[in-house]
Amino acid sequence: MSESKCVFCRIINKIDKEADILHEDDEIIIIKDKFPVSENHILVLPKEHITNAKYLSANHLNLVEKMNEAGINKMKELNADLNDLRSGFNWPPLNTINHLHQHFISPSSNMSLIRKIIFSHKNFFFVDAAYILKRLRR
Repeated sequence: MSESKCVFCRIINKIDKEADILHEDDEIIIIKDKFPVSENHILVLPKEHITNAKYLSANHLNLVEKMNEAGINKMKELNADLNDLRSGFNWPPLNTINHLHQHFISPSSNMSLIRKIIFSHKNFFFVDAAYILKRLRR
């Protein structure tokens, strides 16, 4: 997919101006999820177009750490319940958008049953930052 057709690249490049941008710096952008599954649902996106988590290399270690830290900090700013926080990356082939992004959802206990299954670390299609970082450190 070309970056001009990527929904997240369009947000990053300010082509799509409808996104609710909560934070932006040189490497990342944080937006509210367009289809939230709980009261606080944000996405942390790298500005670099990375198709999905399988395309990450050891060179992306600092980026993933930054994404995770920025997401947690933003959730704190939103007064989200960090004790009921679920965060992670969709794992291919079940990722819905081909641009790496990390979900932060709170309170996760308010999600519907199907969303709790989809955004569960007990399945193979939603993985937390610790899993990604461990793979990158190998």
